[in-house]
Amino acid sequence: MSAVTPLSAPELARRAGVSRERIEELVALGLIAPAGDAFVAADVERVRLVEALETSGTSLERLAEAVRDGRVPLGAIAGVSPREVEFSDRSIGAIAAELGISLDLVAYVYAMWGLSAPEPDEPLRSDDAALWDVFARIYRGTIEPDIFVACNRVFAEGVRKVVDGVSEHVRAGFEAQLAADGGTPADRLVALGDESRRIAPLIAAIAHWGLNRFLEHELVDYFVTLAEDAVADGAQQRVARGSAIAFVDLSGFTALAEQRGDAEAAEKAATLGRLVQETAQRFGGRLVKLLGDGAMLSFADAARAVDSGLDLVASAPSLDLPAAHVGIAAGPVVRKDGDVFGRTVNLASRIADYARPGEVLVDERVTRDAAGAGIRFEPVGPVRLKGIAGPVTVYAARPLVSA
Repeated sequence: MSAVTPLSAPELARRAGVSRERIEELVALGLIAPAGDAFVAADVERVRLVEALETSGTSLERLAEAVRDGRVPLGAIAGVSPREVEFSDRSIGAIAAELGISLDLVAYVYAMWGLSAPEPDEPLRSDDAALWDVFARIYRGTIEPDIFVACNRVFAEGVRKVVDGVSEHVRAGFEAQLAADGGTPADRLVALGDESRRIAPLIAAIAHWGLNRFLEHELVDYFVTLAEDAVADGAQQRVARGSAIAFVDLSGFTALAEQRGDAEAAEKAATLGRLVQETAQRFGGRLVKLLGDGAMLSFADAARAVDSGLDLVASAPSLDLPAAHVGIAAGPVVRKDGDVFGRTVNLASRIADYARPGEVLVDERVTRDAAGAGIRFEPVGPVRLKGIAGPVTVYAARPLVSA
């Protein structure tokens, strides 16, 4: 079994994506412990989680103290990810070049799954590489590229939408191909049988990959929350360069879907996705994930995050979208596999839930980090947010009006 597979230090470093010296440092701190000269597969996971915690601002020395006194039982941790994560010798940039598709399309595919695209030239996760091999087989088949993209959008919405949406899009592509080729009804039935046998196992492979990635996200998010609580002293806050996290949502999206139907609601969601991706790039941010009728963005600069939010709520009506509302929080975050986790993320999400149509609401740290950037902040007052202990002081962001 993989849990007891012996690994040398160089092999552990390779699988975890760190240097040999880093492995030696983590051993010296007691964060990982070899049995003799060998490590086990679960140590790959532990190293990656340690790296994510340090990136969020957690001191390795304090983490080691928490491990020694049992507050963070790192040695017993295995299975936060459903399986061992390995890396291939391929990059997403090379795969995109082989397929003849743009990196923008790659980013859009990942965003539809609620994930961020890997860096173009970095080693790609083995499961992702295998998935893109499946994508390549579909992309080079009878399904046209636009239907391939539409299928990916519905996969991430759940099994029911996979069945309904993929069936709809595959049928459209199939009928278009049949109309071009002609043939009798019998020919069409034979062709449908052949296409079904080709496509069905490929769809199952994609659904299996998505299930594993979603499950991994939820388990890692919970681990990070518990580890942050265990390492923090309560009275002492971690000092670290933070990020600004923004959530944008469309107001009344559920009612719109009920009134106008799923097809129009899906088109509005796609329009929002394009708007958010373009806005994030223009303001120096990053689209972390699409969330159906909303999106999550990350910025290194709080002022740019607020400018982006103000631009989004101003732009939505011009694209015939329902009014947007935005919540932004600043602080340390945990980064792992292109996603972000932690209290700052949760706070930004809850602030967005509290915001009314057309509002950009921020936490107090954002007002400090964005001071002097030409933005006016009006206090909304201490408010109670679902899932957040204690009241939170929230401010409404407004652009400065020239005299």
